[in-house]
Amino acid sequence: MKKLLVTSLACTLAVAFSASALQKDITVTAAVDANLEMTLADGSALPTTVAMQHMPGLGLSPHTLQTRLFSNAPESNVIVRLVASPELTAAESNASVPLSVTLGNKTLSTSDTVFNTTDLYPGGDSSTGSMPLPLVISQASSGSLTSGHYNGLVSMYMTLSAD
Repeated sequence: MKKLLVTSLACTLAVAFSASALQKDITVTAAVDANLEMTLADGSALPTTVAMQHMPGLGLSPHTLQTRLFSNAPESNVIVRLVASPELTAAESNASVPLSVTLGNKTLSTSDTVFNTTDLYPGGDSSTGSMPLPLVISQASSGSLTSGHYNGLVSMYMTLSAD
């Protein structure tokens, strides 16, 4: 009986003190500009990937994101330009599709586009971000596309004006 009690106690202690542990690691990154930021209109981060919808015979449907600009210098105009002319390329055939990008109804290019502070922040309050600015990515010329899996990059460069 005593041996059964000791064995039972030993098993209970072994179960109670055996550790089942799990560690999960999450890598966190942040791209920080102390003066200027662009987010979705609700303040969340811009997506790093968007999928454009294809309509046979018509081409790609425009993809729209509602965005806002945030600035620590609301008295400065914001200058936006594309780093390169955006296009999608099919991996299978190297067919390319030029894209058009507009921000707040202004067509962006590799040249500077100025967004005036008075238009961005009516009343001068930048604490809640700019007026909503639709960012629209679309096929430059509508029309049929060659079948394939297309990808490309839309890269925008933003600065505050020095004046």
